[in-house]
Amino acid sequence: MGSSTKSRFRPWLLRLTVYGLLAAALSLLLAALRTSLAENGHSPSMPGDSAMALIPIRVSGERILCELSLPDGRAGQFLLDTCATRCSVEPFWARKHGFQVDMRSSWTETPSGVEHGHRWRSPAFSVGSLFVGPRWMGEYRKDAEDGLLGFDLFRDKCIVFNWEQEQVRCRGECDFEGWVSEQLRLQHGVPMVEVSLPSGRETWFFLDTGCTAPLVIPERLLEDMEAESPPDGPVISATVVGGNAKFARIEARGVELLGLPFEELTTFVQLEVPEGSVLDSMDGIIGLPLVRQRSLAIDAPNRKLWRPRGPLDPPAEP
Repeated sequence: MGSSTKSRFRPWLLRLTVYGLLAAALSLLLAALRTSLAENGHSPSMPGDSAMALIPIRVSGERILCELSLPDGRAGQFLLDTCATRCSVEPFWARKHGFQVDMRSSWTETPSGVEHGHRWRSPAFSVGSLFVGPRWMGEYRKDAEDGLLGFDLFRDKCIVFNWEQEQVRCRGECDFEGWVSEQLRLQHGVPMVEVSLPSGRETWFFLDTGCTAPLVIPERLLEDMEAESPPDGPVISATVVGGNAKFARIEARGVELLGLPFEELTTFVQLEVPEGSVLDSMDGIIGLPLVRQRSLAIDAPNRKLWRPRGPLDPPAEP
């Protein structure tokens, strides 16, 4: 190669080198920005009002399961529970996948009070297309799943449950034509909806996708349910929010939930309410079998529950 050819080639080589260095610097800057957003709890995949993140779900045995993916490609099965105030992780799974334990901490806040256990610091992870930055999690001590996704992931979002497509959509804003909205409360950081009981009493129940029973009430509510007290149904034992408890199964009549009337509704009456249990101070829980009766959107930032128009709603305005 002659000297003239070399002289013409050097400027192009210099330019390519400069462009390469600029591209590398830009890549590092974007990576640092993404890490900074993650560390401060922001979700880069959560855009503005129009776009959304999608979480594929699988309903198995009246439980919502979804896949939590770590940066190295490893994944675990997590239960989606709207009545859990925070995410939690099974300790063995957490150690295996690089979570950092805080040995000084031994608390996890739940609707039933405080549960003991260490805190775990997660790496950044994704659930479907929803990116979540590093966060503290509680301990999940059940063998069925690797952990639990609590409502702390969704308090700044509107989440839409689409049962036919088996997905949860996370949106920046909810406003559905043809749907109706009603007031939503957050108690202990988890959603509650208004319920009309057969006696005419209006009260508030937790909306709990982690509960496998259709409806759970304390025994003191039997009179408002216009049911026999004590109930004459079979007594069973089960573990619910607040610990182990005994239940009687009854068929309640004339209950109105989520804009739908139920002539007959299987209800579990908690006979022995543990002290400090959520049902010791609240009136009831709407479980996944009823939540799945229709599409729902929980708009926590604006304290609204969106649902398709039902038979109990007044006719739509022309």
